[in-house]
Amino acid sequence: MQAVLLAAGFGTRLGSLTRETPKCLIEVGGKPMLSHWLDKLVEVGVDHVIINTHYLAEHVESYLRASSYGALVETVHEPALLGTAGTLVALRDRLTADEVLVAHADNYFTDSLVGLLTAHRARPTDALVTMGLFDSATPQSCGIVELDDRGMIVGFEEKPSHPKSSLANAAVYVFTQSGLDELDDATDLSTQVLPRLVGRMIGHRFVGAYFDVGTPQSLDDARWEAGSRG
Repeated sequence: MQAVLLAAGFGTRLGSLTRETPKCLIEVGGKPMLSHWLDKLVEVGVDHVIINTHYLAEHVESYLRASSYGALVETVHEPALLGTAGTLVALRDRLTADEVLVAHADNYFTDSLVGLLTAHRARPTDALVTMGLFDSATPQSCGIVELDDRGMIVGFEEKPSHPKSSLANAAVYVFTQSGLDELDDATDLSTQVLPRLVGRMIGHRFVGAYFDVGTPQSLDDARWEAGSRG
């Protein structure tokens, strides 16, 4: 099984915290978010992880060289950011596994990936992608989904002014090869790819806490949660 961790962003909303540290290396619970992700991937048997880099790429490379993940990880540098879908398009010929997990490496959540993969493997035959979901307290700031009684995603709207639910896209996906074929020449997953996959994706709700670590407040909340868990 392969995975792609999207780790190239600037993290500008975190202000001075990301001036010298890439967002994926910000620590939560005593270790970088990237490390939390790699541990979760190892737990479910991923044997090849591709990490895209851009901002402060040398810091990410240095961290990985000094880590125990060396044989597992490959980095791909983007001189110019390609976008969340553009990265996958550029890697398409190398993503050959039956299951390809794609995630933003700057999110922190307490659940494992076991349930997500279990749901993916039990999905209806017409589902090409499995999307991780969480209950958002601020659905206007998220990609919001609607599910039918099979767990199929039958509605998806990015940052709706009048959300129809609080179930939000956690930016964690498992793609089939057919799902990857739907990328075409897109650059953005949320606005160009996911809307046209409505009716062909299932959702899996993560249990426990989930944080999009994009602001100092959300980082503080994630650190508090990690600390409360010991």
